[in-house]
Amino acid sequence: MNTQNKTASHFAFSPIVHACQTFLRQKASRSFSKIWRASAVCASFSTVLYANSVWAQSYNVADVASLQAALQNASITSGSIIMSASQEWTLTSSINAAGGASNFTLDGSNDSMLLGNNSFALINMGTQSVNAIQNIELNRGTSSATGGAFSAGAVTAGINNAAFRNNQAATDGGAVYISGAFAGGIQNNIHFDSNTASGGSGGGIYIGGNFSGGIGGSGQDAHFDNNHASVNGGGMYVGGTFSGNISTNYFATNTADGSGGGLYVTGALGNSGNAIDGAIVTGNTAQNNGGGIWTGSLAGNVTANFAQNAATNGSGGAIYVNTGDITGNINNAQFTSNTAGANGGGLHVANGGIAGSINNSNFSQNAAGGSGGAINLQGGLTGSISGANFTQNTAGANGGGLNVVSGGIAGDISNTTFTGNRANANGGGFNIVSGNIGGSLSNVTFSQNIAAANGGGFNLSQGNITGDISGTSFATNSAGQNGGGLSVMNGDISGTLSNSPFAQNSATASGGGMYVSGTVGNITNMNFSANHAGQHGGAAFIGTLNNGISNSTLNVNTANGNGGALYINQGLNGTILNTQFLLNTAGGYGGAIFVNTSSTTGSTNFTLSADADNRTTFTGNYSAATGQNNSIYFGRANGQNSGHDVFMNVGGADFTGTVAIYDPITVDMTGGRNFTYTNNGGTGTHYWGGRNNITTVGGTATFNLNAGTTQLRPDFTLVAGSGTRMIISMGAGPEIKRFSMDVSQRDANLAVFNFANAAAGSSFTLGSNLVLTAPRTLLPQVGKYLMVEGGIAALPDQAALDHVNGSIEETHEYQAQFLREGNQIWLTTVYVPDHVTDLGPNGEESLGNIEDWLHNTENGNKVLDNDWAFYLLKNDLNSVSPEAALTLGWINTNNHIKVANQALDMAFESCREQNPSTKDDDTNRLNCERKEFYAWVSYLGSFGQDARSRREHSGYRVDTNGIVMGLNWNFRENWTAGVYGSYTRSDTNFTDIHASSQTEAGQFGLFARYTTPENMRLTVDAAYSHHKNDLRRSPAYLGVSEGDYAHDVFSVGAEIAQDFYPWDSHARLTPFASARYLWINQQGFTETGGMMNAHVSRTDHDFLTTNLGATLERDYTLKNGTVLTPGFTLAWRHNFGNSQFSTRARFAETYLDGSYGPTYQVNSRPQERDALVVGLGLKAEGQLRPGVLWNTTLSYTREQSSRSSDDALFLSVGLKF
Repeated sequence: MNTQNKTASHFAFSPIVHACQTFLRQKASRSFSKIWRASAVCASFSTVLYANSVWAQSYNVADVASLQAALQNASITSGSIIMSASQEWTLTSSINAAGGASNFTLDGSNDSMLLGNNSFALINMGTQSVNAIQNIELNRGTSSATGGAFSAGAVTAGINNAAFRNNQAATDGGAVYISGAFAGGIQNNIHFDSNTASGGSGGGIYIGGNFSGGIGGSGQDAHFDNNHASVNGGGMYVGGTFSGNISTNYFATNTADGSGGGLYVTGALGNSGNAIDGAIVTGNTAQNNGGGIWTGSLAGNVTANFAQNAATNGSGGAIYVNTGDITGNINNAQFTSNTAGANGGGLHVANGGIAGSINNSNFSQNAAGGSGGAINLQGGLTGSISGANFTQNTAGANGGGLNVVSGGIAGDISNTTFTGNRANANGGGFNIVSGNIGGSLSNVTFSQNIAAANGGGFNLSQGNITGDISGTSFATNSAGQNGGGLSVMNGDISGTLSNSPFAQNSATASGGGMYVSGTVGNITNMNFSANHAGQHGGAAFIGTLNNGISNSTLNVNTANGNGGALYINQGLNGTILNTQFLLNTAGGYGGAIFVNTSSTTGSTNFTLSADADNRTTFTGNYSAATGQNNSIYFGRANGQNSGHDVFMNVGGADFTGTVAIYDPITVDMTGGRNFTYTNNGGTGTHYWGGRNNITTVGGTATFNLNAGTTQLRPDFTLVAGSGTRMIISMGAGPEIKRFSMDVSQRDANLAVFNFANAAAGSSFTLGSNLVLTAPRTLLPQVGKYLMVEGGIAALPDQAALDHVNGSIEETHEYQAQFLREGNQIWLTTVYVPDHVTDLGPNGEESLGNIEDWLHNTENGNKVLDNDWAFYLLKNDLNSVSPEAALTLGWINTNNHIKVANQALDMAFESCREQNPSTKDDDTNRLNCERKEFYAWVSYLGSFGQDARSRREHSGYRVDTNGIVMGLNWNFRENWTAGVYGSYTRSDTNFTDIHASSQTEAGQFGLFARYTTPENMRLTVDAAYSHHKNDLRRSPAYLGVSEGDYAHDVFSVGAEIAQDFYPWDSHARLTPFASARYLWINQQGFTETGGMMNAHVSRTDHDFLTTNLGATLERDYTLKNGTVLTPGFTLAWRHNFGNSQFSTRARFAETYLDGSYGPTYQVNSRPQERDALVVGLGLKAEGQLRPGVLWNTTLSYTREQSSRSSDDALFLSVGLKF
């Protein structure tokens, strides 16, 4: 830069001063005093000039000598020393300017390069202060002390557009050494490359005092690359504070044997704005702490890219903050593949946390030998985490992705993912050692994280989650100890868990999905599926569940110990509402839930309930320790006595749905504690099944069945354990208690209530408000069933039983009575449903499946609970089986045959051979084999294809409309071939079942005919048709089940016929015989839309049909040459092969345990094997013009069998040419 064009140079004043001194000396005498006064005058004049031009002083130097002179000139205290020539300035020795110029700007002007030979320092200004260094490169300087390229006491206006390469210092400042403060920053096109501080700090630059002004420039052009320091600050060292930000610059591949591979700041770094903004810090290494940056404290936001930095033996692979919090946010930052031998693979805050938030930042593939694979905070985070991603980070101790030692997180965690992280201790994805999460977790994903100890996805060792967890997923995480997905080891979740699935998580110890040692507030709209625990609680281990579970599913969870789904360690309270426990398995006790009753501080008082059209269900849950299905086990941990009473309730005023405990409960309590079961009523129904073992040693088990509606499953029994005082009360409350029992498959000698081993004081009481109802069933129930095995329990006498007997409404279908025999009470029943004799074969075949569907599916239970719906079903069982789907196969096959026959009849309608005796007559009766082409089209209408019921299979009526068109070609004498196609639409209504169908079909065929000289004709053909069925069924009018499926029909046929003229040349008798072989494929399909949808399996069928008959025709020639031919046909059809289509079907709806019901056989209506065929026809043909003939045909055919008929009308026109 040349400042002379803008201002007067500082040294331009020297000639003026020199002239002043010469003039005054000439005028003065030679006395010393006069000479001194003359010099003083000129000096004063010079001072005035200098004083008025300090702001613009400069000095141009053209070579090394003048540069050295300027730098060593102590009178230069401001302005610029400008290297005017753009060239390499090679030094042969160091410029030692200590005590020389000061407060100046060293300006390379034209980007001059100052070169050494790696044997001496380039410029040493000692302790002098320098204004700025700009537009210059200093290369190959080597100092035996500090500052291989440049040393000074201070810098006041920074370094701009400068490069320092291949410099070295024996101590500090491989390239630049500033012993004091540095102001003005390092800006724009800066390069500190390959410099070394071999015995000290600051491989690129060393600043002993404070640094201000920041580092940056435009286009990321401030580089600190490949510098090294044997102590701290491989790229840059600041001994004081660092104010300003670090932006648009690189710290790359710098190394430090101490700390701060790229940058080391002893004091605070940053300000209130962005501390690190847009910088790229990559590939830096420190042997101790701060592979990328080491700073005493950090103020401001961090928005940068940190990649592949390493703190080999220390902490903070990318950033190490020594004291206090980061007082700002981490925004839009990238921390990738950074490593630390100790803590914080990406970021480590040694004595604080983050007084801000983490927003929209990615942390991937970082690793720490200690804690915090990506981030380790000794303190907490006062803000929130939003839009962050922690992916494939690893920690040798806690927190594969993030570790917070103390203080917790005050804000929310939202829209964040923790995926594929690993910790060799706690918290595979995220860990808090001590502290709370004050906010909520929403839309957070924890997947494929692994912890060797607790919390595969997230671990909170000491503290609480006070907010909600919603919209958050925990999937395929694993823990070597507790909490495969989530663990709260010493604390509570006081908020609500909602819409946050736990799937396929595993824990070697307890809590496959979740482990919470304290209380959980509420669980709603949750899904726990396929989680596994090596000890207890396959889905969750919970200390105390206070507000129950609602609208949730816990399915296919497993535990090697107790509690296949849930292990409740201290107490279960609140309501379990509209929740499913399906197919959970415990290697110990409690297939679905284990409630530990040993706690002396806990309490258990919970309710099972369901809203209208909803269910709370326990089914398919298995306890390996008991060898049977089990829903809830109330037991003791480690053989301890029970510590609190248990109250189990069903229903209440709001109970309007269904509670189905298909798996039994088990009570194993000691120590004088009591168990109480109470049905609190409501309009809902409680289904209860299985062997329920009840043991309360020293206490009492009380069952209050005094309200509501209970239906006992066929396998239900309630068994008092040895020494257990059991009290059962039924119908004693003010509300009428409705009690029903399904005995259709019950062991008659299995006591419903078993007091055989009960202790003294046990009793069974029937109250005055008990009403016994017959359960809705479709199957006969006849027998004598043991209700109560009394033992020493007090039982009601026969008079009390007679009161109950009087409440039973007996009908001609159902009769029941309770009898007292010794210490037993028996139930005698006679129940024969009146519908059984009306069943068709398919209805009878499917009856057991319908019964299972009623009792084991959602829709089936709805029908059971609805009087009118059950009545409709009971009286329309034949409509349940998808018989119509198979019968349509016969209907479509018949239409296929009809189209094929019509096509062949039309193709050869007017192709009779002339009578040889009259073949010279001009009758216009020309043989088809003597014309090249014949094109024709025919309308097909079938308005009465009716079939009556047969063998108790439904009849039907079919209306069909369609069009058939074809083309013949005479390709040689006596040989004709052709092709045809058709479209038909059929509407089918079944007469005895609630079903109808619309079918659209397309058919394609090929044919050929050979005519012998003796008037014998042989015809062969092949055809394919595709029938798309839209089947609509309404079994018992319980919804409409729709099935879209197809039939594919293939056939080959042959016919032989012979014309005879027994009376005259115009009357013909034509006997014929034909056969057609057919293959039919019916696609498998599943119905939708209705309550009783069926799944119908694929099936194939084949058969042979034959026809034997004769046609009589006579020709009448009109005056205009037109020939009219009336005709009559009589034939007999016979089918060979199976007369029924068959397949297997099942209900499409899954059972409550998630399985499908068994299949059953379904058969179509049988097809009649024999039929009489009668046909009437009228044909006309004539000559349109020479060489072109026309014809038209109107015919009617009726096919009549014993139980079916088919009327078909055909109208055809054709042209021969």
